[in-house]
Amino acid sequence: MKKALIFLLLLLTTGCWDMLDIDKRAMITALGIDQYNVNEAEQENSEPLMGAAERPRYLISIEIPNLSAVGGTGSQEAGGSQSASYTLRTTATSLAHATTLFDLRLWRRPFYGHTKVVVVGEETARDGLKDIFNFFHHRQDINRGMKICIAKGEAREVLDIKPVLEGLTGVYLSNIIEMAGISGRLLTTDFGEAARDLFTTGNTLLPRVVPADTEATLGGSALIKDWKMVGWLGEIETLGSMLVLGKIRGGKILVGSPASQYGERTFDIRNTTCSITTEVIDSKVHFRIKLFLEGDIFEQIGGSMHTVDSGDWIGPVQELLNVEIEKIVRNTIEKMQSFKADCLHFGKVLSAQHPKYWAANHERWNEEIFPNIELDVNANVVIRRIGVAF
Repeated sequence: MKKALIFLLLLLTTGCWDMLDIDKRAMITALGIDQYNVNEAEQENSEPLMGAAERPRYLISIEIPNLSAVGGTGSQEAGGSQSASYTLRTTATSLAHATTLFDLRLWRRPFYGHTKVVVVGEETARDGLKDIFNFFHHRQDINRGMKICIAKGEAREVLDIKPVLEGLTGVYLSNIIEMAGISGRLLTTDFGEAARDLFTTGNTLLPRVVPADTEATLGGSALIKDWKMVGWLGEIETLGSMLVLGKIRGGKILVGSPASQYGERTFDIRNTTCSITTEVIDSKVHFRIKLFLEGDIFEQIGGSMHTVDSGDWIGPVQELLNVEIEKIVRNTIEKMQSFKADCLHFGKVLSAQHPKYWAANHERWNEEIFPNIELDVNANVVIRRIGVAF
């Protein structure tokens, strides 16, 4: 008994063999990955250019908080004279190579455990994301809840944003992605979710970010097929994809017009469910998508006011919403079919419901079968509340 107690006490005296003091870490809050450009390399890298076989693939940008300037809130600069963060850039053949090069310029070791967002430039995304995800997948210090988004243009332009109300661009982008997700126009995909999709099927949807001087506009999605970006989804199409995936957290849909009898109505989504069934008839694959939505009428513009008091407008407006939502979902799927990109994972549904058919035809799925599947989309909208003023 005494020996066991002594052994347990010894465990309490152990330390961390690989301990690194927090003040010796460079906390990377945002990371931008762009395609290599010769002119940029000459400007950013003081080393001689490598040979063609070793030429860098990426231009890497990182944001590091200036701890002496960032206050307790992480959003204000000390005295208004110091920048709240530093942005460093280097060219490298890989992300691991970039980390080594940053080691030569920083006395603090780069640390990805507090990374809020990774921004990938459009050209880099079209070239392929596999090497990027492999790097993060093998790191132990990675934050798997960090956001991944695709820039319309260059990622470096996104990291150069100077937000008005937030000192750190990485924190600003992460927060706005979370808030934008409530609008139904943006997927709030994090690294863990994206990695599961990509390592399983090679296909996924990633949020789109468009940079400006002091703000970023988030909305829409990048279509990723076989680890490469093949096109964009608009904001409404992204809403359609979120309805099918069951990831929608809110959003507003407009139907009607101010000049019509019932006016223009804004429907605020509160709750949704989606069920998908499949049939294989004469070697033709049919998908039946049933959507159920509950929500409130958020606004009315125009129309006859007497219909508001009587409530006789609810049925017709629900039918208008049914038609509009069915149209949105169908257009979204048809666009994915045009790119031959099953980013909604219909293949998983088919494999679960018809395993024998899937086993015999899965190699033909993306290129031959998915672009030609038959769709039957049915929406059922229920208006729960019409506003206290009604």
